[in-house]
Amino acid sequence: APRELDAVLALSGPGVLLADETFHGVACSLDYSQRHLVHSLEQLLEAPEDARQFTGMGAQAEEPVVALFTSGTTGLPKAALLPARQLFFNAVHTQTVFELTRSDSTLVYTPLFHTGGLNVLAMPLFHCGGTVHIHREFKPQRVLEAILESGISTIFGVPTTFEMIASQADLPRLARAGVHLCLCGGAPLPLSLIHRYRDAGLLLTQGFGMTEVGPNCFYLPSQDALERAGSVGRPMPYAEAEIRVNGRAALPDEVGQLWLRGPHVFLGYLGNPEATAESFDGDGWFGTGDLARRDADGFFHVAGRQKEMFISGGENVYPAEVEVALANIPGVKEACVVPVPDPRWGEVGFAFVVTRFGEEDPESVRTQLRELLAPYKIPKKVRFVAELPRNSSGKVVKKTLQEEAIHV
Repeated sequence: APRELDAVLALSGPGVLLADETFHGVACSLDYSQRHLVHSLEQLLEAPEDARQFTGMGAQAEEPVVALFTSGTTGLPKAALLPARQLFFNAVHTQTVFELTRSDSTLVYTPLFHTGGLNVLAMPLFHCGGTVHIHREFKPQRVLEAILESGISTIFGVPTTFEMIASQADLPRLARAGVHLCLCGGAPLPLSLIHRYRDAGLLLTQGFGMTEVGPNCFYLPSQDALERAGSVGRPMPYAEAEIRVNGRAALPDEVGQLWLRGPHVFLGYLGNPEATAESFDGDGWFGTGDLARRDADGFFHVAGRQKEMFISGGENVYPAEVEVALANIPGVKEACVVPVPDPRWGEVGFAFVVTRFGEEDPESVRTQLRELLAPYKIPKKVRFVAELPRNSSGKVVKKTLQEEAIHV
């Protein structure tokens, strides 16, 4: 929206604003565009020389090469400064653990202004000489046709897109066509979906990352994909990860905040030294704001955002854990859990559920959850909806749902 774009441009202050015909009208409505707008690459190249001076990309390891805005699910987005070092090591990490080569290819249909579209597979494949096909948007049938026609070998997406692919595609045919890696991020991955892909001969594995770090921070070896399903795996080769509880190292399987350190960490937030200082501990460790646990074998499991955790009757409830349990109930396509005030328990869960076959009985969903979760984790209310509100990177906007739940 123009208001959001004005805020982005005011913070980043670009020398040139490039808009294609799709966004011509919006670009022309922005105050910033009056002095800096060009409508095509050809027009940019024809501009006076002093209007098209660009520095070399990645001349120095610590040189910021892109200001990538975070998705802003909890507020206005911040601009993360990514240095050449971060892009390089993320590429090396990804190539190494997934054994990518110049013969590999991917199809990008997630936005390139988010780290998923730009950095999960696209930049690593550019780095090793692979092929990247770019689509303007996600249309399941067109994506499937392109995978088969072009021999795509790797796919990145969110649980929703992989669910849509599974519902429309002959998954074994994708395996026979040469797809060897399906990498999922952005939200917890239902175990049932992992098994659907695995039964078809496809490796669907969950990753974890964020704009500021990586984004490929962990990996799950293919031999562990089923036995460790639900885990994001172990840290990448040159990455460090630890979990802290009240300033101390967490015990095995104890939930705490996830901290990361290594050459895949960003420089800080553009024009926001306060937020930068709050994110680091002074020793190079970046606090992700995510809750996680590490099991006795060293595999990490993400429990959700620290800000999303709520306390019900004195017990910590992690919405991501409840959402995964809901997604594994037959007939449930996806779910989102938010806290609402409760006079007896302080806070309780409110679940928004999308079903596969039409509306079901809320009490039936709660009954099935009792076989999977402790009583205090079970949402007090269940509402069926046609779809969940999402931002441009495919993440559910929980703030919208929480406001709706409070007023029910």
